[in-house]
Amino acid sequence: TDSTDAIAYFSNLQPEISAPGVDILSTYPDDSYETLSGTSMATPHVSGVVALIQAAYYNKYGKVLPVGTFDDMNTNTIRGILHVTADDLGDPGWDIYYGYGIVRADLAVQAALG
Repeated sequence: TDSTDAIAYFSNLQPEISAPGVDILSTYPDDSYETLSGTSMATPHVSGVVALIQAAYYNKYGKVLPVGTFDDMNTNTIRGILHVTADDLGDPGWDIYYGYGIVRADLAVQAALG
């Protein structure tokens, strides 16, 4: 998505979850920073949220959450947490443009902690 939460022109249809991917400040090979766009900029947002969920859950309960399935809508799996805490844009529930919505790190960690 871009800074207005609109779907970027280069986005794939039918994602499971959406994330920012337009004009993202990123590290660059010459030890500098560049503003980049693409699905490769959105993916680290989701990966980072998964890491935060697992770390929070592990610190509280001493174990990790299972991955879960595409249809999970509860907080006992990683995918379920991502689904129920996402900002649901587009059609209600899963849709072909946003999936379950835009990933929310703050709400996902809160859900992982119960």
